[in-house]
Amino acid sequence: MIANCANPGCSATFDYRAGRLYRFPKRPTEKGRLPNGHGVQHFWLCATCCHVYTLKYEPELGVTLGDLVTPIYSAKRRQVIAAA
Repeated sequence: MIANCANPGCSATFDYRAGRLYRFPKRPTEKGRLPNGHGVQHFWLCATCCHVYTLKYEPELGVTLGDLVTPIYSAKRRQVIAAA
């Protein structure tokens, strides 16, 4: 369940009426099974953060938070928020 904004620097509590919801695939474990039986994980950026940041799934890293206007591929401007 989503409780807060995915931006670690933000403390906004989840509000389904504002912000942006993201869905990303979960990687299987070493045994080939999904950790909890669901194939997706959900993240939410609050109304303030979604105008500045975006989330992207990178298979080798996981879910990353990066600037919306600066390319997220820049290693200096991204932050892993959920490991692959």
